[in-house]
Amino acid sequence: MQTSRDADRALLWGLVPMYVVQLALFVVPLAIMFVYSFWTTKNFQIVHDWTLSNYRTFFDSWTYPKVLLRTLVAALLITVFTMAMAYPLAYVIARYAGRWQKVLLGAVILSFWTSGLLRAYAWMALLGDSGIINKGLKVLGLIDAPLPFLLYSPFA
Repeated sequence: MQTSRDADRALLWGLVPMYVVQLALFVVPLAIMFVYSFWTTKNFQIVHDWTLSNYRTFFDSWTYPKVLLRTLVAALLITVFTMAMAYPLAYVIARYAGRWQKVLLGAVILSFWTSGLLRAYAWMALLGDSGIINKGLKVLGLIDAPLPFLLYSPFA
């Protein structure tokens, strides 16, 4: 007779392939990049001299930390915005969708099949200077010139 401890052990062994993939595709490349960050280059060749000059260059210039800070702020805002939209949608799908539950879940899953490049071009078609939104606002007489902040801006 199998005990719960044996079942737990079998479940943990089932997770081993996932941990191997995480290690191979995330932890190892991150560790390699960390080691490379202490090396320098000369004539486009990596020199294996351990130095902190790359970090000194990073922090001596205001440009790099500024870009890093802007990236982290954008990531935080996008995460908060996405969670604010995703949790209510997930709640509605899980609790109240009824017969529409599978259709809504399929629509959410379908968006993951769309490549990032295709999504970027779709946003350009919607938000660009000659996109649907700007053209629609022009036709309605609400604007005279395209709204520049809809695309290629921190707001976008």
